[in-house]
Amino acid sequence: MGPKIVTKEEFKIIGIERRINIDRVQVLELWDDFKKRALEVKNRAHDKALYSICKYDPNFSIQNLSESTQLDLLMGVEVIDIDDIPKDMVSKKIPTQRYALFRVTDQNKAYEYIYGEWSYNSKYSLAEADDFERYDEQYDPHNPSNKEFEIYIPIK
Repeated sequence: MGPKIVTKEEFKIIGIERRINIDRVQVLELWDDFKKRALEVKNRAHDKALYSICKYDPNFSIQNLSESTQLDLLMGVEVIDIDDIPKDMVSKKIPTQRYALFRVTDQNKAYEYIYGEWSYNSKYSLAEADDFERYDEQYDPHNPSNKEFEIYIPIK
């Protein structure tokens, strides 16, 4: 499950952002709410992927993670520019950053590994930046069996 180290150039996202509990139900609600409105986003980049961006929180600790843990999550798509933002959506620029890129199928096990064994044994340290997940257009969170997706963990 080791990562590939990549540098991702700046990109822009438009989507719906909410402060939610980390439990699966609220994440799926946000996913569904955005998917219903995704076609409202103009100037989409060639990449048809959906992004789930977790705002950096300096107080986050994997040891204290529970279903009541709150986080700010932005579910959206990559766009060429952020000039036309649909009502009740937000935009975000993700700056150029170096990442540990993990291709995974089990989200819970992946994060336990990433913030546990990998982060403690890696030669890289975690950067104070947003992490994100990238899902191709075929991914269905309601039926994720054997569907691979990507987790990008910012490093320095």
